[in-house]
Amino acid sequence: MGLHQTEDNLQQFTATITNHREVAHNLVWVGLRAPAAALREARAGQFVFVRCGDPASFDPYLRRPFSLAAFDVDGESAALLVRVSGRGSRWLTERVEGEQLDMIGPLGNGYRLDERSRHLLAIVGGERQPHLAPLLPLLKSAAARELSVTLLIEAEREAYLPPASLLPPEVEYQTFFREAGDSAIAHIKPLLGWADQVVAAGPDDFLAALKKVAGAVYPRPDIQASVERPMACAVGVCLGCAVENERVGYLRACREGPVFDLWKMVL
Repeated sequence: MGLHQTEDNLQQFTATITNHREVAHNLVWVGLRAPAAALREARAGQFVFVRCGDPASFDPYLRRPFSLAAFDVDGESAALLVRVSGRGSRWLTERVEGEQLDMIGPLGNGYRLDERSRHLLAIVGGERQPHLAPLLPLLKSAAARELSVTLLIEAEREAYLPPASLLPPEVEYQTFFREAGDSAIAHIKPLLGWADQVVAAGPDDFLAALKKVAGAVYPRPDIQASVERPMACAVGVCLGCAVENERVGYLRACREGPVFDLWKMVL
């Protein structure tokens, strides 16, 4: 495993695949051995930029962003939870134990767990498959601090649902399925009076619905939300991952995000 700084002071490193298993339909857990130095400053919600192709080829040309689903500095280990959605993610999930991956990161702005928090509410949705990966390290940290943690997660149907085995056993796991006309967002109101911190992840339409429902509650809770955006460069140059924010205009998901204050986002 190697680690070096790129010209723009980013960490580029090599990680080795240690395990690989499908945990749900089109959802693959990829375990990694990675340098401790690369993981030392990692935070929940950050991502790595992975070269998804043969080292001797430039096809596909662009790297792909994947949230860190787990990381352990002392154990020099990390993991990705990969939704198979295109050529890059398919290539990655077809790798086997012992193969090496070229990565840059961790990148972006992650979640912050308030030291005063005692009750954490997490809500996750997505198109067919919920985007749970960025929240997994935060849920682990919250459980280790003995917080009460409730996760509401919404998927198209049960086959797309991440298994409870990915979560700390202390997390209360509530599932909802759109095919049955059910929504996780419809169930948050009773929990907003209980939670002293709220975090979320999902596509814009899911976050917009969450913002609308939570906005009708007083006092309005603070909500940190991870957005989903395609990323071509992941260093803030191409501006292809812009997220509109009140007062400040457009911010970049790869640099100022992907975690933002939900109330400042224009959705």
